[in-house]
Amino acid sequence: MLALALTLAAAAPADQPALSAAVADLCPRGVAMLGEGANHGDGRADAFRVALVRRLVDECGYGAILFEAGYYDFYGFSREFGRGNADPKLLGSAIGGLWNRSGDFQPLIPFLLDRMQAGRLTYISGIDDNLGSAGAFYSLDAMPKELAAYLPVGRRAECEMRMRRRIRWEYPASQPYDRAERLRVTRCLVEIRHRLPSDEIAVRHLVDNFRRFAARDFLDDAAAGGARDATMYWNFRWIARRLPKGTKVIVWAATVHLAKDARADPAFPEGGNFGSLLHRDYGERAFVLGFSALTGSVRQGRREIAVPPAPPGSIETLALNGPGEAAYMGPRALAAIGPVPGAIFRHHYVTARWADAVDGLVVFREERPPLPSS
Repeated sequence: MLALALTLAAAAPADQPALSAAVADLCPRGVAMLGEGANHGDGRADAFRVALVRRLVDECGYGAILFEAGYYDFYGFSREFGRGNADPKLLGSAIGGLWNRSGDFQPLIPFLLDRMQAGRLTYISGIDDNLGSAGAFYSLDAMPKELAAYLPVGRRAECEMRMRRRIRWEYPASQPYDRAERLRVTRCLVEIRHRLPSDEIAVRHLVDNFRRFAARDFLDDAAAGGARDATMYWNFRWIARRLPKGTKVIVWAATVHLAKDARADPAFPEGGNFGSLLHRDYGERAFVLGFSALTGSVRQGRREIAVPPAPPGSIETLALNGPGEAAYMGPRALAAIGPVPGAIFRHHYVTARWADAVDGLVVFREERPPLPSS
């Protein structure tokens, strides 16, 4: 076991009532969908979700966790873990820089490893097909060479080069990436897939993710976003079929991806996000939890930006209308509220019937950027 797991940071004491209320609603479900605090860079929401994951695993028997991160490096991590290499750096690399650089998130890494070693967690993976994540230990380096090794000797060097360049986006001005180059990369992937042994199921799935990723090139933003969410759903279903029967699953991703209905966000004006597809299949067995704040600041890239103050009558002010520092609204409370302003998807207020988007909502009086990583 990992001693570091015992040092797992807890949510702030003022957040404990909201945390316990969220656990009570999530515990009986089959899929706990934990949204981002409206932004990849909300520290207080990170700390809350870390504490929530621990309770869902230890108290509610959740046995798998899936991140909005590339499938590829989790494949590499799982292979190393199976060989007895439980290196926290590999797991952190697979999870990716959106979270592994957060001091609020980092204590979750040894906890997950500890529970995997104890057999409490049976599966951990990513559900995204994105490539090129900074610091990725497997997909940036070993993966192109390993995939090319399935090809005849005469094709290996060229395909390794083309895959590596696409993953790293290393295209000089004299040789820009175009549809012809995309076709050459895709041909390499098709050839590899045809040559895979029948028992290389996980590698085949890895290649299929790469192909889906390349297929989004040259699509407009809306079409590319919809295709990406479709892949998240496809990956979730592929993983779910391979889990022990009855395994309860945690999904950690941006709320806009997890929402039951994301049409209030400009990225999904026609719907079709991952969460809507999942809720179609799972119904009330899936529960999506959103996060927001009345005020404060968050990190966006390298900058710290202010959270816009919640306007009167917003879902945030309705949720946190007392003296507390955090509040939880469950399904009944949300259903009683009609269309009102809210900043649940991003730190930008839009009017929507938020019960159509999320099943539960945590609102902090003041959000803050993530703590520095160690």
